[in-house]
Amino acid sequence: MSLSLCLSVAAQQQSDCWQKDQDTDVLALCLQAYDSAAYSANNHGAIEVGFRVADLYQQQGEFARSNEFLLSMSQQFPDLTNQFLIRHQLLRDMGINHYYLKDYSQALQIFQQAFDIADVQQDLLALSKSYNDLGVVYKAQSRFADSLSAYQQSLKIKETLGIDLEIAKSLNNIANVLLLMGKYESAITYHRRSLALFEQFDQQDFDGREQVIHIKDQIALALSRIGKVDEAIEILEQSIQQTSEWPAHELLLFETHCNLAKIYLLNGQVAAAYDAINKTQDISGMRSDQVLLRHEVYAAVHRAQNDFFQAEREALAGLNLAQLNKDQEQISLFFKMLSDINQAQGDDAAALNYLRQFIASHENNLKQNYDTGIKYLQNEIELQVQQKNLSLLQKNNEIQELQIRNQQWLVFSVLLLAAISALLVWWYFKKKAAEKQQLLNQITYHRKQLDELKTPKQRLESFFKNIKEPMVCVDQTYRITHLNSAFCQFFKLQMDSSLQMHLPTLLPVFEVAINGITFNQDELPKQQFVPVQISQTKQVLMWINVMSHMDNTIVLSLQLEQHQQPLPTDSFNLVANSNQINAIVAKLNVLKNTNNILTKDLILQIDQKLKLADSGVDDLSQAYRTSMVELMTSNLEVWRKNTQGDRITLAEKSAVWKVTIDDGRLRTRAMDRYLSLKTLPKTPRWRSVVKTSHYILAECQLSFEQRKYLNDRLEVFMVNLKAYTSGI
Repeated sequence: MSLSLCLSVAAQQQSDCWQKDQDTDVLALCLQAYDSAAYSANNHGAIEVGFRVADLYQQQGEFARSNEFLLSMSQQFPDLTNQFLIRHQLLRDMGINHYYLKDYSQALQIFQQAFDIADVQQDLLALSKSYNDLGVVYKAQSRFADSLSAYQQSLKIKETLGIDLEIAKSLNNIANVLLLMGKYESAITYHRRSLALFEQFDQQDFDGREQVIHIKDQIALALSRIGKVDEAIEILEQSIQQTSEWPAHELLLFETHCNLAKIYLLNGQVAAAYDAINKTQDISGMRSDQVLLRHEVYAAVHRAQNDFFQAEREALAGLNLAQLNKDQEQISLFFKMLSDINQAQGDDAAALNYLRQFIASHENNLKQNYDTGIKYLQNEIELQVQQKNLSLLQKNNEIQELQIRNQQWLVFSVLLLAAISALLVWWYFKKKAAEKQQLLNQITYHRKQLDELKTPKQRLESFFKNIKEPMVCVDQTYRITHLNSAFCQFFKLQMDSSLQMHLPTLLPVFEVAINGITFNQDELPKQQFVPVQISQTKQVLMWINVMSHMDNTIVLSLQLEQHQQPLPTDSFNLVANSNQINAIVAKLNVLKNTNNILTKDLILQIDQKLKLADSGVDDLSQAYRTSMVELMTSNLEVWRKNTQGDRITLAEKSAVWKVTIDDGRLRTRAMDRYLSLKTLPKTPRWRSVVKTSHYILAECQLSFEQRKYLNDRLEVFMVNLKAYTSGI
């Protein structure tokens, strides 16, 4: 009787935890329900309520406490929280907390862990969520191209699953990134597709209505950016009129009124802008970011009215709130507004002070948020412009002080001319130094990429750690990438000093054997064995195989014992089996779903995809192969223009491509096949093409135009490569 009563109370507590009554302390109810479930050993119930508690902490802005609670739940129920779906949700919630704490690097790391376990399980719904999470963080880091790619992958999966509401969300996310990239017309197209889907659903709840209004706001902002201001104003005014009867419509329409005021200002309609922002005056219950937006718009409107006192008052109020929230972007924005307002009033000293604080805040923000990517470079340029403005403003103050102290205009003119000349000289040398540093950074990057594309030594050591017979791994130019202790002992070699050596140069006994190897159409050795004459009296068999899944590494292993029939070595068998397994895995897509009808449909789609890939007519495959040929052609074109060298010199210098002798002439048969779609191998070695690009970008003194041209081609290929590898 007592146990039954306890279970009944616990069930009621869990039910109360999900109510949405704003006057009830739901968090307290949920914490009680969590403790009750844990006490009664209802671990699944505790986990369910625990996620609700973490969500409530997030809604209250207590992201650190939400994270602490999730960690404690993980430690309390390790068996459950290590199960796939629960672990995936746990990592996602922790990543969201770090995202809102603006710890983007940690958020990205956690989201990547969630993505990896979803990828291993091949759970499509979980994968779509993880792609979306990665897109959110990339956008916050201003890595817009990466964000767009992640959102598109999420959309692709959701379209496969046919979940219209989730598709609408992904379309909206893609549109928001396109807005930030300045691709306004494309953004409008995606926003309208998203809006059409959202309007199909019941929007009685606050979140659904807010989503529809937000999309209309974004469409209007995009229209204003491309000069269609009247159409943008019409959309916002219609949105206000259509939703004016909804409950809590004032709060729903807050950002709409702010955006309308901004567009009115853009159109020179100052009075209309003032009326629009005044509609928000009596709205209560706003979030902190909404209050900041109102201060920003009011300050801009008063500035346009030349009411500098009110403009400065609003900007200061916004600055204080932004500092309280530790919102670096808003702090920078209000410092800049205050500098502009004071400069417009003629108070150069105050303007100079605020401008200095803006630059300091902006620099700090750049260090935190824009360490990589195009946005970082854009902000660096903007910072240089602001520093120049600071210098000019300082000079203006110096001029005024000189005018007060001394009216000798001739002396003043000479000093001013000298200062400006010094400033120009300083700016010129600073610009040159920055350009030189940028070039060095690019060269370092490409050298690092070239090194990372090589097959890692650790992977080869791990793969062959149990092999006892003498064996050595070489690349296509026969430079040693790995050798085991048995090989070193047999030939009396030092392992470290032998790496990266040319095998026939290090051990001339292999030169004749290597010349006897037969090759396939891709200029790679076929599976075979050849004799190696170790000495005048001793001969062994050398078995040759190629590891297709490790950058086509060539594996040479020695059969020391004499038998009537050649016996493949353990290394040879290991590589052959591994190649077969990887070929099979590349075509598998394990799918788990309890809906039998949906499973059959998805399996049918996968089968069709595999047939397209095998037939070579897949659009992704075609774009991937075409861009590979274009990149290799560009490599050779830039190499010729910059060095006046030919294919032979490129192959020899880069050590990426094999040079052969045919009828007494040096040839690059393998490289030549990558210069035309007709001759491109069915399974091309894309790493060799990319290595060549990185080598040229790292080692050649290219002009700005040549470097940009090759970088653009390389970027296009990498995008197609990502799309192709994620689509097969």
